[in-house]
Amino acid sequence: MALPVGAAIDTTVGVLRAQGYVIEDRHGTRGMLRTRARLLGGDTSLVLTAQVIPVDLPDVASIVAISATYSAPSLGIRDVQVQHVAGSSDNLWLRLRDVADALRQVRRTTRVEGIAAPGAGLVLQADEGERRVRRNVGKGPFILKVDRQNGGSPDLVMGYEDLAPGAEIQRHAHLVADEILFIHRGSGVATLGGRESRVSAGGTVYIPRNVMVSVRNTGSEPLGVVFIFSKPGFEELMRENSVLEGQPVTPMSAEEREQIRKRHSWHTVYPP
Repeated sequence: MALPVGAAIDTTVGVLRAQGYVIEDRHGTRGMLRTRARLLGGDTSLVLTAQVIPVDLPDVASIVAISATYSAPSLGIRDVQVQHVAGSSDNLWLRLRDVADALRQVRRTTRVEGIAAPGAGLVLQADEGERRVRRNVGKGPFILKVDRQNGGSPDLVMGYEDLAPGAEIQRHAHLVADEILFIHRGSGVATLGGRESRVSAGGTVYIPRNVMVSVRNTGSEPLGVVFIFSKPGFEELMRENSVLEGQPVTPMSAEEREQIRKRHSWHTVYPP
């Protein structure tokens, strides 16, 4: 269904106010809106633009391209950009919330830890990054380290997760991105296409797009996996399946999981 600009404006303003921003002005035209806001207690400001783009996809008549330009001169941050794409009204709320969370995280890490702002590169320690907890029962936490929000990479996505003994990455395929898995520690079994191989610390699995893959921890210790994608997409599905570390974790129903997968079926598919 089409995504109305009026609803997008209201959603934008609601998210920014919830994040502590004061709305200085906002205006919209047919198919586009722009909101200027300032964070209380400092010189942090942002200009957020959302443009409705007609598309021809099953169950989706339009998407919204969201671009936030963030500045905080006292922190040495000027015109940092964070971008997202939403395909429904519900998804727009999630994406705008993620944009606001990412901008606040940029401010916090730049002021406290001196990490470079997105666009200047990142140096992250083992436990640093966007730490998230999955809402799926039996699934562990993960860290998104590099993507459009973290570091500002327009293409690459990189993260890390530990699979508990007996846990697995369910069989799936990526339609728009190649993936590399690097085994950091532990041991398990990777099924790539129709072949099964044992993997252990130092091992690498290359997954071309459109090839089914699954990984299972067959060892007695966590299986540490670094994942790298050539194009964005899957990290947004991971965000919808999780919450930021420290937030309440509400278990996900089977129906909700299927709805999320349907929204992201343009880049990732799961067998029946």
